[in-house]
Amino acid sequence: MRCKICLYQAPAGGVGHRSRCCPLNQVECRHQLPDEDPLFLEGPCTQVYCVHNQHCGRCHQIGHTAYTLRLASTRWRVTSDGRAVPASGHALPPLDARDFMCPLSSDWHVRCLLENIQDLAL
Repeated sequence: MRCKICLYQAPAGGVGHRSRCCPLNQVECRHQLPDEDPLFLEGPCTQVYCVHNQHCGRCHQIGHTAYTLRLASTRWRVTSDGRAVPASGHALPPLDARDFMCPLSSDWHVRCLLENIQDLAL
């Protein structure tokens, strides 16, 4: 099985994960997106534990964590019932620093994270 978010493919006989259980399954708040974004949700966010209220341990800003992903229309799509889900397709490039909300994320951090993604899931 291959995760649609981090693109992790478990080795033969190994245990993998699906996107629902991916350690990187935390995305930016859809209510905080620009109005013209196709993933935008109208109205205020009412979730107390939403990522827009969380504190980043890397850059110390409020509004994301070090692992919060950007909602880009190239990687995410909206279902008929209004949920944001990972886009399907084998042509997706691996995650890089541009896919993360934290401005201090670097491609090196992302590569290290993806190499050790299974350690986060445990």
